[in-house]
This record gives sequence, structure tokens and C-alpha cells, in this order.
Amino acid sequence: MIICIILFIYCPSISFASMQAESKYNMEIQRENERLKCKINLLAKQMKNPDSLDTIKLQARIAQLEGENSARQLVIDALCAKMKKDTDDEP
Repeated sequence: MIICIILFIYCPSISFASMQAESKYNMEIQRENERLKCKINLLAKQMKNPDSLDTIKLQARIAQLEGENSARQLVIDALCAKMKKDTDDEP
């Protein structure tokens, strides 16, 4: 706040409202930086914990298997559609 007043005295072209808005924006950025630092610290602790690391690996494996399952399901659906078409085309 004091900096805003000093700037206002020395730079009358800068509006007080814009300085307050910039100060509020800077505070929001600082809060976001603190939140991200806490999240990074938590993730770093989790990476050091073997149980958490196993959980992370399992979650990655589950995501991989779900992707493979989706791809196989597409093949199955296509084969079923082809079989149905072939049986419908038979006299």
C-alpha cells in the first residue's frame, strides 16, 4: 500500500485503482505459487514413500490396461458387425 502511494506521488499518470488491481493480481499469483509449492512438496514426499510409489505405478498400469481394453473392444465390435453382415448376406 505504501509503495502504491509513493508511486502515485511520483507518477501521477498511474491511477491508484490500477495500482491496487495490480497489487491484488500479484497477491493472487503469490497465493497460487504457494499452493503449487505445497503440491510439489506433497508429490515429492509421495515419491519417496514406497507405498505411494506403488500406488502411482498401479494407477499408471490401470490406465494403460483400460486403453488396451478400449482398443480390443473396438476390434471385437468391428468383427461382430462383420459377422452379422456376413450372416445377413447369406441366402
